[in-house]
Amino acid sequence: MRISDIANSRQIILVTSRWQDKDDIITLAWHTPLSFEPMMYGICAEKRRYSLELIRKSKVFVVNFVSKDFKLEGLKKCFKIK
Repeated sequence: MRISDIANSRQIILVTSRWQDKDDIITLAWHTPLSFEPMMYGICAEKRRYSLELIRKSKVFVVNFVSKDFKLEGLKKCFKIK
């Protein structure tokens, strides 16, 4: 077992955000449930990330949990990679 398995044991997530007509998606490893009453979920993103700017303005984000079987082709579509 590696220390990273303990310290960062959660799966990578895709976080989508939108403000007005601007959309973005970001991959994050640092996330956790904060509360069940009220329902709250926390994420950690670098201050300079464009997604964080959109989240701060809209005050909304969507956490997308992706199966480990999710194919690279699916990610390429998300990020418009050729």
